[in-house]
Amino acid sequence: MAKTAFSGPTTYYLSGVAKNLNKLLYRAEKRFPDSTITSHMVALISAIGSQINTNTTLSKGVLALMNSDISPIAVHSSMRNVNVQFVVKDEMYEGAIRALHDEFFVQKDNKDKQVA
Repeated sequence: MAKTAFSGPTTYYLSGVAKNLNKLLYRAEKRFPDSTITSHMVALISAIGSQINTNTTLSKGVLALMNSDISPIAVHSSMRNVNVQFVVKDEMYEGAIRALHDEFFVQKDNKDKQVA
């Protein structure tokens, strides 16, 4: 479970079996009847490494997703420089994996490279 909060709404990212998550949603709606509670299936994709530049990874990852017409719902980078997380719509998972893989693992031809 992950939690994101600021002066507005609180967002929880949960994993589990749909049946159990639906029970949890039902209980939350009963306990907080004046609140608006919504749920969405999402995919959480992490780029993990040792001493990675999280700022660069975050910006390159977001650009790669946007260039593939995938808008991230949320992003998070670790202060420990070990991971960056991208949250996308569940149905965008495979495209997001491809876009991030191409950005971080596929060698790009350097057309400006001079051959001596």
